[in-house]
Amino acid sequence: MVGFRLAAAAALLAGSALAVPAQAAQHVGAQTPSDLGPGIEQQVPSGQVLQRAGSGTVTPFGTCTLAFCGTVRNASNSDTDLWIINNWPPENADGAFVPPGGTSRSYFKDTDGFYVPTGCKAVRDWAPDLSGGSWYKINDLFNETIRLDC
Repeated sequence: MVGFRLAAAAALLAGSALAVPAQAAQHVGAQTPSDLGPGIEQQVPSGQVLQRAGSGTVTPFGTCTLAFCGTVRNASNSDTDLWIINNWPPENADGAFVPPGGTSRSYFKDTDGFYVPTGCKAVRDWAPDLSGGSWYKINDLFNETIRLDC
């Protein structure tokens, strides 16, 4: 986990595009499971490739212009930092690590996704747990606290 976090942070500090670790790479055949609860639009398991437009280029979903936008809080009792992104798909995004007790609003007005590391699960009070090793796309109405249990 520390190596994953250090590699991603180094890439962000170097000014390069978001470094998506191999285990968190994009995905073809990403699913939109209805059993993940409201606000989660897509689960992208690690090791696959994101859907691309006909031209072969990634088509970003854009940013929120509303007064309320996607927000994620990392519970104060989380085992590790939560990796968030401000656009979708992950390779077209800027990222930040939200420490336990922190909120995505400290980094971005609109958060479009987050990554649950392999070996962890995201625990939520009112919805099913989210499995590790996946990116999760969230919508603009998503406003939730997540506890990473590793």
